[in-house]
Amino acid sequence: MSLIEGDGPDDVRYRWLPEVALPDTDGLLVCAEPVWDGQARRPKMEADFWPVAAGVLVEAAFGAAGRPGVMAVVVHRGSRDLVASRLAMVVGLRLAVRSARRGLVVCGGSLNGLDATFQGRRPVAHEVLVWESGDVWVPRRVWEVMAPDRYEQWISRRQILGLGRRP
Repeated sequence: MSLIEGDGPDDVRYRWLPEVALPDTDGLLVCAEPVWDGQARRPKMEADFWPVAAGVLVEAAFGAAGRPGVMAVVVHRGSRDLVASRLAMVVGLRLAVRSARRGLVVCGGSLNGLDATFQGRRPVAHEVLVWESGDVWVPRRVWEVMAPDRYEQWISRRQILGLGRRP
């Protein structure tokens, strides 16, 4: 298990990478809105795996992300690092909660060979620190693929905060 740098020692909502069994094939991990589990007294997250051909992964992810009740969609590259998809799931859920946005598309591994810029989409890297078993923080990259309108909102907010590039 790995630990993601959170919002403080008491924020344990998304700290541990989920133990998700993922197949060695390309597809999407479609994460639904959490449902309150009264018995466990915590939100319960459900995710389905949809096998998808490698050539249309991002396009299919945007289609899935637009469905009602979908919180985030993780692009999973089957023959790649399985931990990357688990990390992308956690980061995608945190981004969705923090930004109050639903239907985010994220990928934990490389975007090489994916249609990530089709129809004006913009890949944006999110750097996270992961606590590895060797007792060290290791930087990892998770990609969020943004639709043009989401990207414009994101870059505008960064410019207001003084973080974005100015023309």
